[in-house]
Amino acid sequence: MDHAQVDMTMVRFQPFQPWNRGLGIETGTGSSSLPSVISSSISFKNSSKTLTQLHLFGNHLPNSSIYPWLSNFSSNLVDLDLSSNNLQGAIPDYVFSNMTSLLHLDLGYNQIVGPLTKSFGNLCSLKTLSLAFNNLTGNLPQIFSYLSGCSKPTLETLLLNDNFLSGSLPDFTIFSSLRELKVQRNKLNGSFPKSFRHLSHLTILSLESNNLVGSIPDLTVFVSLKELSVYDNLLNGNLPKSLGKLSKLEDLDVSSNFLKAATTKIKMSSLVMEDIHCHIGSIARSNNHRDLLTDWKHSMFSLALYH
Repeated sequence: MDHAQVDMTMVRFQPFQPWNRGLGIETGTGSSSLPSVISSSISFKNSSKTLTQLHLFGNHLPNSSIYPWLSNFSSNLVDLDLSSNNLQGAIPDYVFSNMTSLLHLDLGYNQIVGPLTKSFGNLCSLKTLSLAFNNLTGNLPQIFSYLSGCSKPTLETLLLNDNFLSGSLPDFTIFSSLRELKVQRNKLNGSFPKSFRHLSHLTILSLESNNLVGSIPDLTVFVSLKELSVYDNLLNGNLPKSLGKLSKLEDLDVSSNFLKAATTKIKMSSLVMEDIHCHIGSIARSNNHRDLLTDWKHSMFSLALYH
């Protein structure tokens, strides 16, 4: 069989045809409504040794058979998408033990529960990890502890939003490669750690709808930041003047906090307010230089632009 590419997207399968047979190097099976496969129909010896990309999103895969089957893939697999399935329960420890070359793993939009296991620490090449929109519990610092098992973490995108994770923001010291961090709509508490400054390459940071306290730290080092949302927390203090140095910032939401009433003049270099709203709205780049006058009243913002 030619292992160049096998695309089974939108294909109707008969119940007696095992969907896992003869997968090639690149397999797209998204939204193909794969039939349930009982464990006895899966041949573990049939797991491809040349498979590098496997997309099975948008199906209803059975936990009892998909996890043992996946665990037999070789270290050649670099891209695995199991999002938007009906995966339930906890992820077994053994699943990712052999996937040492995995770069992208998407388990979002399932019903996965419980804390993550230490097996995620074996994914030393991982650049993208999505577990968004599940039922994960446990401590966020513990998750970061597992992910830091490798000497040089390569993680660039981490999506853990819309779960039930608790604890404080973790030590970010060795996660300087992160570009996108989304942990909104969890049960996080505590304040911004000093190690927060190590995330200087961030472009997107979403922390909204948690229970974070304290003030927003100095943002001077976040020169690449495009989106920042801390909406619906327990933050206080004033918006840092370093906000004016973020020339790439496009979206900022700091509403529904306990910010002190103050009048602060912040120079927004190369920025202009486009959609003035109580959450400071959407900021778009322009060639103009403006001063932003912010009148803060009960975390509601009245904004005016001055030439």
